[in-house]
Amino acid sequence: MFLHFLIAILRLRGSFRRTRSLQSANIQTLLVVELTRLGDVITMLPAMRLLAQHFPHATIHLLVDEQYASFLRSIGLPCEVHGVVEPESVGGFLQAVAFVHKLKVELALSMSPPKRNAAVTLTSGAPRKVGYLTYVNSLTPYLVSTPVESFGCVLPRREFFGFENIEERSLKVCKALGILPETVNHRIEIAEHLIEAKRSELVLNKQMPARRFIVLHPFSGWEFRSWSMERFSQLAQRILTQLNYHIVFMCEKAEEHQLELAKRRFGERDDVLFFASDDLLDTCALLKQASLVVCNDSGPLHLASALGVKVVALFGPASPQLTAPRNANGVFHYERIECSPCDQCECVRPTDSCMSLISPEEVFQSVMKQLSVEPVAEAVANA
Repeated sequence: MFLHFLIAILRLRGSFRRTRSLQSANIQTLLVVELTRLGDVITMLPAMRLLAQHFPHATIHLLVDEQYASFLRSIGLPCEVHGVVEPESVGGFLQAVAFVHKLKVELALSMSPPKRNAAVTLTSGAPRKVGYLTYVNSLTPYLVSTPVESFGCVLPRREFFGFENIEERSLKVCKALGILPETVNHRIEIAEHLIEAKRSELVLNKQMPARRFIVLHPFSGWEFRSWSMERFSQLAQRILTQLNYHIVFMCEKAEEHQLELAKRRFGERDDVLFFASDDLLDTCALLKQASLVVCNDSGPLHLASALGVKVVALFGPASPQLTAPRNANGVFHYERIECSPCDQCECVRPTDSCMSLISPEEVFQSVMKQLSVEPVAEAVANA
């Protein structure tokens, strides 16, 4: 309620600002706000490169959740990266507001619809504010139409985001600014020496196999957006029995306790490892070495895709058309039912959800398709 009221007041005040030019020569400092989840940050990165090209003389500041800041600094983005600790909390929000006030930028951009992005952008003090600047309180803002708005300047184009793939979301802000790219680069490039150092460390610590492996990431941001741990365990058993690959179960530190079922089932095997880390460079090193990643609709899906890794991804509450990476490296499973896509606030079929309709057998077939392999007789003999 507080943010709703604050945004309304700031929008009213912004409507009285005088209009200023958006010519690139007039913009020397620029703030980009993306204080949401990993998938939102990854899908926003192509827009950062476009903004740097369009405002070549500007110093660009990127404000993100602190847990992503170190990783983003390591991938050569054309900006200065700043982190906010727990931006969804009151303390984190106040920290973000205080920081952007000190920056004194000339243009501030809210790159996705969640309300904390709008609130921080509107409080920035920038004379020009552009992006998603209204109050959106939804887990699924792609299911509503949200305008790209401006205060203190006139946009060259009118743009709205909604009912589209989320990779379009930040690009809509660029298009509203008059940036109309012919091609968009979604790849993330990390210096090989950084990856190699991490890779050697992970193998030494037995967090990554020294031979070929498949990563399974069983989690997402919501219970009913996740394929069950039992299904992932069944898939792992099938891979171990019929394919000549090791398995790595991957998660964040806070999710590690949810791997107990898999640890009880596979914990004694030397061809199954468990990787729990909040270090995104460690995660990137693991993903880049993987032959394949099998995961839910989640941030690691977008990260793996941006790194060029093959994926098999599982969808239900949202369709792949709305939230999947748009590249040639993915096979996506989706069982559309009468309530799909949903707002992800409450499942109306908790005992028979859309995710439960995806079978381990069909996912295993996609794994073989992505790897271009058939079951290996030696693997069966040694299972």
